[in-house]
Amino acid sequence: MKTKTKINLSILVAGLVLLALIIVGYRSCNPYDKKSILKGKYDALSQEYETQKNNSKAQISSLRNIIAQKDEKIRNITAHIVEKEGEISTLHAQTDELESTYSELKEELVSVDTLQLKVDNLEAQVNLWKQKFSLAESVIADKDAIIFSLNEKYESQVEISFNWETMYNNEVKLHSLCKQRLSMADKKLKGLRFTGTIKNGLVLGLAGVVIYSLVR
Repeated sequence: MKTKTKINLSILVAGLVLLALIIVGYRSCNPYDKKSILKGKYDALSQEYETQKNNSKAQISSLRNIIAQKDEKIRNITAHIVEKEGEISTLHAQTDELESTYSELKEELVSVDTLQLKVDNLEAQVNLWKQKFSLAESVIADKDAIIFSLNEKYESQVEISFNWETMYNNEVKLHSLCKQRLSMADKKLKGLRFTGTIKNGLVLGLAGVVIYSLVR
């Protein structure tokens, strides 16, 4: 009777030890550990960065449209400047012609007709100079508009660069976090293999103890 009780007690102790090892092993293998926390952090950041990336892409598309509009505006203004400068050149040629005619009139004898021609000539020159001045002012305004548009293009390009930089930095952070996850998983796998080896050895040892107790 004592022998049977002793055997049962040995089996009970071995079973309790085995149960304790299973519990400890479960805790060491529990998936809801640092790796799970790291995965949750990765998923949250991934979702956040995906939203930021979509917003950045939308902003970049909008900014590129602005740049395209400014390019079109600059092309149109430049074409107007070329046209106005051509008109100024024509007015310069007309002014030179009037000045030459006026010089010839000065050589002639003074008469009523000559004086009237000189007055008409000078009035025509004044009118041409007014037109040239007006066109020159318009050209200056156009060039100011080009400078303003170029400045807006520059600011848009800077913002585009900032958005690309933000997306790149976010991708780097995600890549780094992913590497941490892989490293953590690798360490966990090695730990599981080591723990499994120890557990197998302990189970075999306990089985031997139980068998020895039974046959003793």
